Amino acid sequence: FVDRLRKGEPIVVHGDGTARWGFCHRDDVARAFVAAVGNERAVGETYHVPSPESLTWDAYVRTVADAVGAPEPTLVHVPSRLLRDVLPDERNQLAELDWDHSWVFDTSKAESELGFESSVPLREGVARTVDWLDEHDRIGDSEREPLDDRIVDAWRSAETEFVSAFERHEG
Repeated sequence: FVDRLRKGEPIVVHGDGTARWGFCHRDDVARAFVAAVGNERAVGETYHVPSPESLTWDAYVRTVADAVGAPEPTLVHVPSRLLRDVLPDERNQLAELDWDHSWVFDTSKAESELGFESSVPLREGVARTVDWLDEHDRIGDSEREPLDDRIVDAWRSAETEFVSAFERHEG
């Protein structure tokens, strides 16, 4: 994903990219976890601890691109139901959740019971994570994984064919 962004390659976005999601950084999650350990009030409870910075998936991709110094990304929106059908099991996070709808989380319980406060904005968290990945040579070469290119090519071809079918039958 990062390599594709840096190279200016098209980025596949599920659905229309407008669903919102609450992101979190591991440091914030760790602080909430530590606050819950040994806290009798937290026993058996669940907490949401994302950043209050809820973004659309399009905004997320643009934020990541900015954080890694990549050019403005070209977003290719593909219906989620089609992606679920073609993605291999190991890459198919869409099968686990309904990502076509917004997921905005209320952190007030974690704030009041754990003293939780999000402190790592998405852009900063991405930059820190990618810096670490770069330092440890962990950013994969996107050319070695052609699935995204295949999806982009197939979707663009299908869009063109769909529009052409209507152009041929008009008037």
